[in-house]
Amino acid sequence: MFRDQGSADARIIARILEMSHGVDNPTTELLREIVSVFYNNGGSWESFFKSDPEQSKLLKMCIRTVMKKKNG
Repeated sequence: MFRDQGSADARIIARILEMSHGVDNPTTELLREIVSVFYNNGGSWESFFKSDPEQSKLLKMCIRTVMKKKNG
């Protein structure tokens, strides 16, 4: 499973996708798209990992946005 390898950001996104959207093994393309949306909306992994609640909210919003787009 992707979450068992790779970068910390990918593991976090994969875990949120699994828990909130039922996606067990996200593709690299999906992860990259989520990261891109996160960055384009002012996301910062440094702030996220320093437990900034606004960054956590932003990441979850970006994941929801990408998943809505993917699911039509």
